[in-house]
Amino acid sequence: MDSLRSLFLLDSDVTFLNHGSFGACPRPVFEEYQHWQRELESRPVEFLGRRATALMAEARAVLAAYLGAPAGDVVYFPNPTTAVNMAAHSLRLQPGDEILTTDHEYGAMDRTWKVVYGNTGIVHGRMSQMAVRTQGVGVFICPARSAIVAGAVGGQLGVERCGGVCAQP
Repeated sequence: MDSLRSLFLLDSDVTFLNHGSFGACPRPVFEEYQHWQRELESRPVEFLGRRATALMAEARAVLAAYLGAPAGDVVYFPNPTTAVNMAAHSLRLQPGDEILTTDHEYGAMDRTWKVVYGNTGIVHGRMSQMAVRTQGVGVFICPARSAIVAGAVGGQLGVERCGGVCAQP
């Protein structure tokens, strides 16, 4: 555990348990972020006006290759809450379909599912986080049950497993 702790800039006198709301970046990520921040600050007009679009496209292509998805299917969002809201509002679920979330679901996501599908006959159920960890459930549409399984489980699954499930027709 100490080897992982050394990757972060967190105060050693603090036991930090809330990475979900206000998580610290590992040192290598922070250093890379600082590199790009210096690039932006040194020539803001050139960076934002001439380079940003190509840099974002390059990053999207790398991420898409890692996920095994077409680059055109990878979309940036400012945060996970916005991304899930967009996905929730774009789905065409029917009465009897299910939305399954874990018992560790973020409150804003619970509210999203209730607002979008609250009075439509769509079922909103819960799975225990332990079941998600042991059964390998991810965020994906499950045609066999006409269900969407949603939750903050990426850290447990790894992108490779989730990406493989998402890539299935």
